[in-house]
Amino acid sequence: MKEINKQIIRIYLDDSGKISEYEDYAVYSGLVFIEKEKLNAFTNKYKNVRNELWKKNEYKDYDELKGNNLKHKDRLRLLKLMKNEFKIALVIKNKFIRKKEILKNASSKGRFKDYALKRLIKDTFKHLIFKKLVDPNEPVVLVLNIDQETTKSNGYYSLTDGIYEEIKMGINNFNYGLTFKPILFSEFEVIRHSHNSKENIAIQSADILSNDIRRCLDKKLSLFTDLVLYLPN
Repeated sequence: MKEINKQIIRIYLDDSGKISEYEDYAVYSGLVFIEKEKLNAFTNKYKNVRNELWKKNEYKDYDELKGNNLKHKDRLRLLKLMKNEFKIALVIKNKFIRKKEILKNASSKGRFKDYALKRLIKDTFKHLIFKKLVDPNEPVVLVLNIDQETTKSNGYYSLTDGIYEEIKMGINNFNYGLTFKPILFSEFEVIRHSHNSKENIAIQSADILSNDIRRCLDKKLSLFTDLVLYLPN
């Protein structure tokens, strides 16, 4: 029997800013890789430049090079490495969140963040399908990699369950009488990994990207990304 080749989509995300009444934006962004070879090539290239920067005297005492401790020109060197990669971003506009408990209650923040990330993942898959980079009729595995953190939620489902249900099963929103059809029609598996950013090159690049996007939002500049989702919208 012929083995079915699965399409493996690897997404690496990090955040900048928090869901809070004291901040304008919370940003989640990162890179999407469809081919393992492209991921390996990117991480090797990024690691080489990062290690070169680490030799500078001003960074020798840092255990990680991040968007908030790099000088502008050095941050740009790392950002330029991402130019040809598929970059995604979620921008949560805190001031436009109507339910103020989301801004104050930890579990409500976790629930809203899971909802927002689920929307970002769905939009990412819709884009990949539209560009014919993913065949919705063939098996798909999503490997979602997020910076190490604790997610609390008021919801009934975990983030991985929510992503699966939204993309593979479709959603019936009985409160608003809306039905969202599934967008994948074969086997679909969601695997989530939490990483210590100090140990994962792709997560480190997501940190640099998220930090830059937040800077651009503050300065009202164009965002360095291929797909961006604003919420609330």
